[in-house]
Amino acid sequence: MKKKTGALTGILGTLIICLLCGLNRTFASKPETELPTSPAATAASLPTDTAPAPAVEAATATKSASAIPSILPVDVTGNLEEKGFTCSEVEEQQGYYVRDCEKNRMFVTVYGREVLSVDFIDAITLEGNGADFLAFIATIPFVENSELQQQARSWVEENSGSKETSTTINGVYFLLQSQSDTARLQIGELK
Repeated sequence: MKKKTGALTGILGTLIICLLCGLNRTFASKPETELPTSPAATAASLPTDTAPAPAVEAATATKSASAIPSILPVDVTGNLEEKGFTCSEVEEQQGYYVRDCEKNRMFVTVYGREVLSVDFIDAITLEGNGADFLAFIATIPFVENSELQQQARSWVEENSGSKETSTTINGVYFLLQSQSDTARLQIGELK
């Protein structure tokens, strides 16, 4: 009986190691289509001259390659869940790990090339210019630096209602877009 238990333990251990190794794989081929946008992107009627979410290109999944290197997905989803958002489980889509969060008419989608990285955050509100909501989202990449959080918050508040504007704060790219009752903040880049 001990031999069977030992063999089963060995097999289970090997399976767990294989699963964990699979989380750090390299994506070698370019997807044939663009990465799907968040559910809100379809509902939101942003200007037609606004570019869609960038297409996904081939990438090697490494933590150092993350567009927003200072945070983990749980920093985004955890902060949103504390504010009453419902977040989905992680799903793999075209070489990215994707998490969707929503509350009322506010939507956030988090993309990462690795299961524990954040490369891109796409936040959309269908409730006016959404300055408070988007200003809060802008602070998330800097969870450990209150000065940078304030800089990001201030930039969104000052530019709220602008048709389209962008900036880079501490190496992180921000794009803010607004139209009547819809506003969108994109943070980071899909490479």
